[in-house]
Amino acid sequence: MITLDEGEITIRSRSQRPIAKYFPELLIPDQAFRATNALFDAEIVCFDDGGKPFFEWAVRRIQQSTEAGIARFQAKHPAICLMFDCLYLDGRPIMSEPLYRRKEWLADSIRDNTPYRVSETMAEGVSLFEAVSKLGLEGIMAKERKSPYLPGRRSPTWLKIKSHRTMEAIIIGYTKGKGDRGNVFGALHLGCYNGDQIEYLGKVGTGFDDKLLRGVMAELATLKEVVRPFKERPLDDAQSVWIEPSIVCEVRYSSLTKDGRLREPVFLRLRPDMAPEDCDREA
Repeated sequence: MITLDEGEITIRSRSQRPIAKYFPELLIPDQAFRATNALFDAEIVCFDDGGKPFFEWAVRRIQQSTEAGIARFQAKHPAICLMFDCLYLDGRPIMSEPLYRRKEWLADSIRDNTPYRVSETMAEGVSLFEAVSKLGLEGIMAKERKSPYLPGRRSPTWLKIKSHRTMEAIIIGYTKGKGDRGNVFGALHLGCYNGDQIEYLGKVGTGFDDKLLRGVMAELATLKEVVRPFKERPLDDAQSVWIEPSIVCEVRYSSLTKDGRLREPVFLRLRPDMAPEDCDREA
């Protein structure tokens, strides 16, 4: 969420974490906006050499802890902010206005030739989805032209249509590594919330290179060990370490088994922009 307030810009992640300091190239209110006060829904992306968004670079930018690190990653992986929607504009809440009108006001409020860009829309969803799938991108958002903005709610008027099955899950533990993985982990135990209880989704042990293994293990090592957070005992329970459920990751999978386990899961990335509460069985 991008907040513009009398020449000041605030940027917050999905989990409400303030992240503006990691993207200094976006802190240009006079250059970027024609509005004085506004609230925008957006996504910060970094593009690779082929023009595709590369999520890991955006994540690495918000992991920097020093000004030198922030400046170094800014120069190496500049950010673009794609603006999806406008909720409030110059004294007026506009969430109940139809989407096509909000998009018009959004476009009018953003100046050209800045890191802020309006996310383009197309009427031909099928052809767009086919092109996105061919390029290996994740998918598309389909929205009804007259739909309102409904914060914090799922709606049939907005649909996420993915080119492959993915899921966000909570890392709830890991198996101890062996052989080449002796210093890291063998596989990650995954779960999600079903009401206020954690439900087991199985484990994922593929999709990692050496650098990713070390990076994920460094994150896991900061967490406290806990009692297994669900009743059933996995076969490798004795070789497992259970940790506080605070880290979210994204996995690709082929389907779900009858008992709700992930079939053929592959680790894609950590999701520091998401909270564990975002991972629920309904989603």
